[in-house]
Amino acid sequence: MLTPIFKSIVFFLVLAIFLPATVMAEAGQADTTNELSSGAAPLSNNYYESGEVALPEEFAGAVETTLDDAIKKALAENLNLKAATYSARSAAAALKGEYGLYDPTLVAEYVSGEYKEPQNSIPITELKDEYSYYSVSLLQKFPIGTELALTGTLQEDEFQPSLSISPSADSQARISLVQPLLRNFGVSATNRQIIFASRDKQIALQDLRSEAFDVVAAVRDAFFDTLRAQYELSFRESSVALAQRIVRENEARVNAGILPPVEKLEAEVGLQTRERFLLDAQRSFGDSLDRFNLLLNAPGIDYIPVIEPFRME
Repeated sequence: MLTPIFKSIVFFLVLAIFLPATVMAEAGQADTTNELSSGAAPLSNNYYESGEVALPEEFAGAVETTLDDAIKKALAENLNLKAATYSARSAAAALKGEYGLYDPTLVAEYVSGEYKEPQNSIPITELKDEYSYYSVSLLQKFPIGTELALTGTLQEDEFQPSLSISPSADSQARISLVQPLLRNFGVSATNRQIIFASRDKQIALQDLRSEAFDVVAAVRDAFFDTLRAQYELSFRESSVALAQRIVRENEARVNAGILPPVEKLEAEVGLQTRERFLLDAQRSFGDSLDRFNLLLNAPGIDYIPVIEPFRME
Protein backbone atom coordinates (compact mmCIF):
# COMPACT_ATOMS: atom_id res chain seq x y z
CA MET A 1 0.00 0.00 0.00
CA LEU A 2 1.31 3.39 -1.02
CA THR A 3 0.95 6.06 1.53
CA PRO A 4 -0.57 9.44 0.55
CA ILE A 5 2.77 11.12 1.08
CA PHE A 6 4.49 8.74 -1.34
CA LYS A 7 1.77 9.33 -3.99
CA SER A 8 2.26 13.08 -3.72
CA ILE A 9 6.00 12.74 -4.21
CA VAL A 10 5.51 10.61 -7.38
CA PHE A 11 3.00 13.13 -8.81
CA PHE A 12 5.40 16.05 -8.34
CA LEU A 13 8.23 14.08 -9.99
CA VAL A 14 6.06 13.38 -13.06
CA LEU A 15 5.15 17.07 -13.37
CA ALA A 16 8.79 18.06 -13.04
CA ILE A 17 9.81 15.72 -15.90
CA PHE A 18 7.05 16.24 -18.54
CA LEU A 19 5.87 19.80 -17.96
CA PRO A 20 8.99 21.61 -19.36
CA ALA A 21 8.96 19.50 -22.57
CA THR A 22 5.28 20.21 -23.18
CA VAL A 23 5.75 23.94 -22.69
CA MET A 24 8.71 23.99 -25.11
CA ALA A 25 6.74 22.08 -27.75
CA GLU A 26 3.81 24.46 -27.54
CA ALA A 27 6.11 27.44 -27.75
CA GLY A 28 7.85 26.04 -30.86
CA GLN A 29 4.53 25.29 -32.53
CA ALA A 30 3.32 28.83 -31.76
CA ASP A 31 6.47 30.30 -33.32
CA THR A 32 6.00 28.12 -36.40
CA THR A 33 2.39 29.21 -36.79
CA ASN A 34 3.33 32.88 -36.47
CA GLU A 35 6.06 32.44 -39.10
CA LEU A 36 3.71 30.75 -41.57
CA SER A 37 0.87 33.23 -41.06
CA SER A 38 3.22 36.13 -41.75
CA GLY A 39 4.63 34.62 -44.98
CA ALA A 40 1.66 32.85 -46.66
CA ALA A 41 -1.99 33.61 -47.33
CA PRO A 42 -4.54 31.14 -45.97
CA LEU A 43 -6.25 28.74 -48.40
CA SER A 44 -9.88 29.01 -49.38
CA ASN A 45 -12.23 27.08 -47.16
CA ASN A 46 -13.98 25.56 -50.19
CA TYR A 47 -11.32 25.28 -52.90
CA TYR A 48 -12.75 21.99 -54.23
CA GLU A 49 -15.91 23.75 -55.43
CA SER A 50 -14.42 26.96 -56.78
CA GLY A 51 -13.52 25.70 -60.28
CA GLU A 52 -11.75 28.98 -61.09
CA VAL A 53 -8.52 28.37 -62.99
CA ALA A 54 -6.17 30.38 -65.14
CA LEU A 55 -6.97 29.88 -68.83
CA PRO A 56 -4.21 29.02 -71.33
CA GLU A 57 -2.80 32.00 -73.21
CA GLU A 58 -4.51 31.10 -76.50
CA PHE A 59 -7.89 31.13 -74.69
CA ALA A 60 -7.34 34.35 -72.76
CA GLY A 61 -10.30 36.09 -74.45
CA ALA A 62 -12.65 33.09 -74.44
CA VAL A 63 -16.39 33.73 -74.25
CA GLU A 64 -18.49 31.82 -71.74
CA THR A 65 -21.25 29.65 -73.18
CA THR A 66 -23.87 27.33 -71.74
CA LEU A 67 -24.66 23.84 -73.00
CA ASP A 68 -27.81 24.93 -74.88
CA ASP A 69 -25.99 27.79 -76.61
CA ALA A 70 -23.08 25.53 -77.50
CA ILE A 71 -25.42 22.98 -79.10
CA LYS A 72 -27.15 25.72 -81.12
CA LYS A 73 -23.81 27.08 -82.35
CA ALA A 74 -22.60 23.62 -83.32
CA LEU A 75 -25.80 22.77 -85.20
CA ALA A 76 -25.52 26.05 -87.12
CA GLU A 77 -21.80 25.95 -87.92
CA ASN A 78 -20.65 22.32 -87.91
CA LEU A 79 -19.15 21.47 -91.33
CA ASN A 80 -20.19 17.81 -91.35
CA LEU A 81 -23.77 18.80 -90.55
CA LYS A 82 -23.75 21.40 -93.33
CA ALA A 83 -22.56 18.77 -95.81
CA ALA A 84 -25.34 16.41 -94.69
CA THR A 85 -27.88 19.24 -95.08
CA TYR A 86 -26.77 19.93 -98.64
CA SER A 87 -26.98 16.20 -99.45
CA ALA A 88 -30.55 16.06 -98.11
CA ARG A 89 -31.56 19.11 -100.16
CA SER A 90 -29.98 17.63 -103.26
CA ALA A 91 -31.86 14.36 -102.76
CA ALA A 92 -35.17 16.25 -102.31
CA ALA A 93 -34.54 18.22 -105.51
CA ALA A 94 -33.71 15.01 -107.39
CA LEU A 95 -36.98 13.41 -106.24
CA LYS A 96 -38.95 16.47 -107.33
CA GLY A 97 -37.27 16.27 -110.71
CA GLU A 98 -38.16 12.60 -111.13
CA TYR A 99 -41.84 13.40 -110.58
CA GLY A 100 -41.59 15.50 -113.72
CA LEU A 101 -41.83 12.20 -115.62
CA TYR A 102 -45.62 12.72 -115.85
CA ASP A 103 -45.48 16.37 -116.82
CA PRO A 104 -46.68 17.04 -120.38
CA THR A 105 -43.90 18.00 -122.78
CA LEU A 106 -44.23 20.40 -125.68
CA VAL A 107 -41.69 20.07 -128.50
CA ALA A 108 -41.46 22.64 -131.31
CA GLU A 109 -39.20 22.41 -134.34
CA TYR A 110 -38.50 24.79 -137.25
CA VAL A 111 -36.28 24.02 -140.24
CA SER A 112 -35.58 26.33 -143.19
CA GLY A 113 -33.35 25.63 -146.17
CA GLU A 114 -32.69 25.73 -149.85
CA TYR A 115 -32.31 22.96 -152.42
CA LYS A 116 -30.86 23.38 -155.91
CA GLU A 117 -30.87 20.81 -158.74
CA PRO A 118 -29.52 21.37 -162.28
CA GLN A 119 -31.93 20.45 -165.09
CA ASN A 120 -30.91 18.44 -168.18
CA SER A 121 -32.27 20.84 -170.73
CA ILE A 122 -31.21 23.34 -173.38
CA PRO A 123 -30.50 25.93 -172.37
CA ILE A 124 -29.27 24.53 -169.00
CA THR A 125 -31.48 25.66 -166.18
CA GLU A 126 -31.51 25.11 -162.43
CA LEU A 127 -34.44 24.12 -160.25
CA LYS A 128 -34.38 25.91 -156.91
CA ASP A 129 -36.53 24.93 -153.91
CA GLU A 130 -36.79 27.14 -150.85
CA TYR A 131 -38.57 25.24 -148.11
CA SER A 132 -39.70 25.77 -144.51
CA TYR A 133 -40.69 23.01 -142.07
CA TYR A 134 -42.72 23.48 -138.89
CA SER A 135 -43.46 20.78 -136.29
CA VAL A 136 -45.27 20.90 -132.93
CA SER A 137 -45.57 17.81 -130.65
CA LEU A 138 -47.28 17.25 -127.30
CA LEU A 139 -45.98 14.26 -125.33
CA GLN A 140 -47.55 12.64 -122.27
CA LYS A 141 -46.55 9.58 -120.23
CA PHE A 142 -48.94 7.56 -118.06
CA PRO A 143 -48.21 5.44 -114.94
CA ILE A 144 -48.70 2.08 -116.67
CA GLY A 145 -46.03 2.97 -119.24
CA THR A 146 -48.28 4.34 -121.99
CA GLU A 147 -46.74 7.10 -124.14
CA LEU A 148 -49.07 9.42 -126.04
CA ALA A 149 -47.82 11.82 -128.72
CA LEU A 150 -49.86 14.40 -130.67
CA THR A 151 -47.88 15.85 -133.57
CA GLY A 152 -48.72 18.48 -136.19
CA THR A 153 -46.41 19.36 -139.13
CA LEU A 154 -46.45 21.95 -141.92
CA GLN A 155 -44.05 22.14 -144.89
CA GLU A 156 -43.96 24.99 -147.40
CA ASP A 157 -42.04 24.87 -150.73
CA GLU A 158 -41.38 27.65 -153.22
CA PHE A 159 -39.90 26.57 -156.56
CA GLN A 160 -37.99 28.69 -159.08
CA PRO A 161 -38.75 28.61 -161.90
CA SER A 162 -42.23 28.30 -160.56
CA LEU A 163 -44.27 25.24 -161.29
CA SER A 164 -48.00 25.06 -161.72
CA ILE A 165 -48.62 25.79 -158.01
CA SER A 166 -45.96 27.74 -156.15
CA PRO A 167 -45.61 28.09 -153.27
CA SER A 168 -46.98 24.72 -152.15
CA ALA A 169 -47.83 23.55 -148.65
CA ASP A 170 -48.12 20.14 -146.99
CA SER A 171 -49.62 19.70 -143.50
CA GLN A 172 -50.04 16.58 -141.35
CA ALA A 173 -51.54 15.66 -137.97
CA ARG A 174 -50.50 12.45 -136.21
CA ILE A 175 -51.56 10.64 -133.02
CA SER A 176 -49.12 8.07 -131.63
CA LEU A 177 -49.93 5.71 -128.74
CA VAL A 178 -47.27 3.30 -127.47
CA GLN A 179 -48.07 0.73 -124.77
CA PRO A 180 -45.36 -1.71 -123.54
CA LEU A 181 -46.76 -5.21 -123.05
CA LEU A 182 -43.88 -7.03 -121.34
CA ARG A 183 -40.78 -4.99 -120.61
CA ASN A 184 -41.40 -1.65 -118.83
CA PHE A 185 -45.06 -2.50 -118.30
CA GLY A 186 -46.79 -1.48 -115.06
CA VAL A 187 -46.58 1.20 -112.44
CA SER A 188 -43.49 -0.17 -110.67
CA ALA A 189 -41.44 -0.29 -113.85
CA THR A 190 -42.51 3.23 -114.83
CA ASN A 191 -41.87 4.68 -111.37
CA ARG A 192 -38.57 2.94 -110.63
CA GLN A 193 -36.54 6.16 -110.92
CA ILE A 194 -39.02 7.90 -108.61
CA ILE A 195 -38.76 5.01 -106.14
CA PHE A 196 -34.94 5.14 -106.22
CA ALA A 197 -34.97 8.92 -105.71
CA SER A 198 -37.42 8.56 -102.81
CA ARG A 199 -35.16 6.00 -101.13
CA ASP A 200 -32.16 8.29 -101.66
CA LYS A 201 -34.06 11.14 -100.03
CA GLN A 202 -34.98 8.97 -97.02
CA ILE A 203 -31.36 7.86 -96.64
CA ALA A 204 -30.13 11.46 -96.87
CA LEU A 205 -32.63 12.59 -94.22
CA GLN A 206 -31.64 9.71 -91.96
CA ASP A 207 -27.97 10.60 -92.42
CA LEU A 208 -28.82 14.21 -91.57
CA ARG A 209 -30.64 13.21 -88.38
CA SER A 210 -27.85 10.83 -87.43
CA GLU A 211 -25.23 13.52 -88.03
CA ALA A 212 -27.24 16.02 -85.97
CA PHE A 213 -27.53 13.53 -83.09
CA ASP A 214 -23.79 12.82 -83.32
CA VAL A 215 -23.00 16.54 -83.21
CA VAL A 216 -25.26 17.10 -80.19
CA ALA A 217 -23.75 14.10 -78.37
CA ALA A 218 -20.19 15.18 -79.23
CA VAL A 219 -20.80 18.76 -78.04
CA ARG A 220 -22.42 17.52 -74.83
CA ASP A 221 -19.54 15.14 -74.11
CA ALA A 222 -16.93 17.78 -74.94
CA PHE A 223 -18.79 20.33 -72.79
CA PHE A 224 -18.74 18.15 -69.67
CA ASP A 225 -15.25 16.80 -70.40
CA THR A 226 -13.99 20.38 -70.45
CA LEU A 227 -15.79 21.15 -67.20
CA ARG A 228 -14.36 18.02 -65.63
CA ALA A 229 -10.87 18.99 -66.78
CA GLN A 230 -11.43 22.51 -65.44
CA TYR A 231 -12.44 21.26 -61.99
CA GLU A 232 -9.63 18.73 -62.06
CA LEU A 233 -7.19 21.56 -62.75
CA SER A 234 -8.71 23.61 -59.93
CA PHE A 235 -8.31 20.66 -57.58
CA ARG A 236 -4.69 20.11 -58.67
CA GLU A 237 -3.84 23.80 -58.17
CA SER A 238 -5.32 23.68 -54.67
CA SER A 239 -3.47 20.43 -54.02
CA VAL A 240 -0.15 22.03 -54.98
CA ALA A 241 -0.89 25.06 -52.80
CA LEU A 242 -1.68 22.76 -49.87
CA ALA A 243 1.50 20.75 -50.47
CA GLN A 244 3.55 23.95 -50.51
CA ARG A 245 1.98 24.95 -47.20
CA ILE A 246 2.82 21.56 -45.71
CA VAL A 247 6.44 21.91 -46.89
CA ARG A 248 6.73 25.31 -45.22
CA GLU A 249 5.13 24.06 -42.01
CA ASN A 250 7.34 20.96 -41.81
CA GLU A 251 10.43 23.00 -42.58
CA ALA A 252 9.56 25.38 -39.73
CA ARG A 253 8.86 22.48 -37.35
CA VAL A 254 12.14 20.78 -38.33
CA ASN A 255 14.00 24.03 -37.67
CA ALA A 256 12.23 24.28 -34.30
CA GLY A 257 13.24 20.72 -33.46
CA ILE A 258 9.68 19.40 -33.24
CA LEU A 259 9.88 17.06 -36.26
CA PRO A 260 12.71 14.96 -37.64
CA PRO A 261 14.33 16.07 -40.97
CA VAL A 262 12.77 13.15 -42.82
CA GLU A 263 9.36 14.84 -42.51
CA LYS A 264 10.62 17.77 -44.58
CA LEU A 265 11.92 15.41 -47.26
CA GLU A 266 8.62 13.53 -47.43
CA ALA A 267 6.72 16.82 -47.81
CA GLU A 268 8.99 17.91 -50.68
CA VAL A 269 8.49 14.59 -52.47
CA GLY A 270 4.72 14.98 -52.07
CA LEU A 271 4.94 18.50 -53.54
CA GLN A 272 6.83 17.30 -56.61
CA THR A 273 4.26 14.56 -57.18
CA ARG A 274 1.40 17.05 -57.00
CA GLU A 275 3.20 19.45 -59.36
CA ARG A 276 3.48 16.63 -61.92
CA PHE A 277 -0.25 15.96 -61.57
CA LEU A 278 -0.84 19.70 -62.06
CA LEU A 279 1.07 19.71 -65.35
CA ASP A 280 -1.00 16.75 -66.58
CA ALA A 281 -4.22 18.54 -65.60
CA GLN A 282 -3.15 21.72 -67.43
CA ARG A 283 -2.43 19.77 -70.61
CA SER A 284 -5.74 17.88 -70.34
CA PHE A 285 -7.67 21.12 -69.85
CA GLY A 286 -6.08 22.72 -72.91
CA ASP A 287 -6.81 19.66 -75.07
CA SER A 288 -10.43 19.63 -73.90
CA LEU A 289 -10.86 23.30 -74.83
CA ASP A 290 -9.40 22.61 -78.29
CA ARG A 291 -11.81 19.72 -78.92
CA PHE A 292 -14.78 21.74 -77.66
CA ASN A 293 -14.05 24.76 -79.89
CA LEU A 294 -13.35 22.54 -82.88
CA LEU A 295 -16.92 21.24 -82.69
CA LEU A 296 -18.37 24.77 -82.50
CA ASN A 297 -16.37 25.84 -85.59
CA ALA A 298 -16.42 29.56 -84.79
CA PRO A 299 -13.36 31.16 -86.47
CA GLY A 300 -11.84 33.95 -84.43
CA ILE A 301 -13.95 33.21 -81.33
CA ASP A 302 -13.06 30.82 -78.51
CA TYR A 303 -15.62 29.54 -76.05
CA ILE A 304 -15.36 28.10 -72.57
CA PRO A 305 -18.25 26.12 -71.05
CA VAL A 306 -20.07 27.31 -67.95
CA ILE A 307 -23.05 25.90 -66.06
CA GLU A 308 -25.99 28.16 -65.39
CA PRO A 309 -26.80 28.50 -61.69
CA PHE A 310 -29.91 26.62 -60.61
CA ARG A 311 -32.69 28.80 -59.26
CA MET A 312 -35.88 27.75 -57.56
CA GLU A 313 -38.91 29.66 -58.90
